[in-house]
Amino acid sequence: SVSGYVFWIILGNYLLPGEYGVVSFIIALFSFLFPISTLGGKSPPAKFISEFVSKKETSKIKPLVWFSVKVTIFLSLLLGILTTVFLLFFGSYFGIVVGFESLIYLIVPMLLFGSLMQIGYGVLMGFQEFKSIFYSNAIAAVIKIIMTFGLAYLLFGGFGGIISFIVWSIVSFVSMFFYMRKKLPKISENFDKSKFISYGKSAMFSGLMIFLITQGPLIFLPLISTMESVGFFRVAVLFGMIIQFPAFFINPALMPSISNFWSSGKKERATTFFNITMKYLFITLLPIV
Repeated sequence: SVSGYVFWIILGNYLLPGEYGVVSFIIALFSFLFPISTLGGKSPPAKFISEFVSKKETSKIKPLVWFSVKVTIFLSLLLGILTTVFLLFFGSYFGIVVGFESLIYLIVPMLLFGSLMQIGYGVLMGFQEFKSIFYSNAIAAVIKIIMTFGLAYLLFGGFGGIISFIVWSIVSFVSMFFYMRKKLPKISENFDKSKFISYGKSAMFSGLMIFLITQGPLIFLPLISTMESVGFFRVAVLFGMIIQFPAFFINPALMPSISNFWSSGKKERATTFFNITMKYLFITLLPIV
């Protein structure tokens, strides 16, 4: 989240409002599509892996991970291609990304690698490997900031911003995959895919609703206004990111921990843990707001 804040500040100093709006629109499209392309984002693998670990059913983890990766690759390519075709043929009718059509071709790799990054994130969350997540994110964030500044300084414009985003996703996923392979057990056993898909659908709709509430205008503003308006709205959203920082730090530990407690039959401890976390989160957030 810190690197994301710096990313938008750098682009804001080098891009015109319209181009800044186009980059905001395309990255917002990624944020809208990845809950679908990953079948629920990082929460399904995090939930089920933490449960398998607590129940000592670790032989089910490896098939779950590869099933999640295969589904993500298929859905990412399908959604990416459909979105690209739609914007190329119909985007101009709605005034979307007119004059920046070359950036549309980057949607497919952005969605593919960004979605895989989310899966890697979820797997490590399930194992509660927060140190590995930190190292992976730190390496990728440094590369992202350096690339964003360098390409913006060399006047690559919005193209440089999207390329930096894609490289950041690739580096994050590769780093997480390196740590992930060490944790996957060698013994494999089939798991209930129907439960995974059912939970994934719920997580997908939840992720879509959260996006529409927090960043929905970034996608729908071009239909009624200009890309400049999208750029200005993105600047306003940056102030909201400051408020979200504490929640971003707590979220990776909260979900797998509660799932672990719940699957172990320690429901009262899970409830207590959640209540204490929410109390201190509100105490932290209110002064920031």
